[in-house]
Amino acid sequence: LTLAGEARYREHAVSAPAPGVIAFRSLRATLINFSNDPARMQDSTPFRLTADARLMGVAPFHFELEMPLLADQFTMRYRGRLGAMDAAALNPFASDGAGVKFTRGRIEGISFDATVASGRARGRITPRWTNLGIELPGLDRKNTGIFGGLKRAVGKFVANAFMVRDDNVAGKKEPPRDGTIDHRWTPRETLPQFLWNSIRDPLVPLLKK
Repeated sequence: LTLAGEARYREHAVSAPAPGVIAFRSLRATLINFSNDPARMQDSTPFRLTADARLMGVAPFHFELEMPLLADQFTMRYRGRLGAMDAAALNPFASDGAGVKFTRGRIEGISFDATVASGRARGRITPRWTNLGIELPGLDRKNTGIFGGLKRAVGKFVANAFMVRDDNVAGKKEPPRDGTIDHRWTPRETLPQFLWNSIRDPLVPLLKK
């Protein structure tokens, strides 16, 4: 099966006014061995998906997935890589989905590779970025009254406590850091949610100094 078009992933934070949206434009994907026919129970050939797209219409993104659909347990391997892009291109997702806004910086690239066994993903993610800066958009909104002032104070404390790691590339004062993928599937997660959560969770700690 060959697909062409656009795919979007939405995530709505409880306090956000709208869902954050990640768009995969100019998408071309190929799916092979897509079967769960019981007659093939002895066939170990896994389902394979290969996809190329432009993340937010900007950065090249390549993704591969292999999954034996007839396995008794949730087993899978996935890997991918993202090319260079301005961090601000992610704001349509980050502002509403994560509550932050990128004010500057460039993502030089991200690669990841993980294996899922019995529903638990383990692997490595390697992100690289330069001159990264963020702000909390909610601090700029007008808040009045006692509770409004408390909200601003808490927001400023969070902003000050969250010291961003500006650079995560070789040749700087500190060596670049990689993340460890370790995420267990829960029954509430769809496959896209499982993949996204396993990649997102190890990225957040790397942003902090």
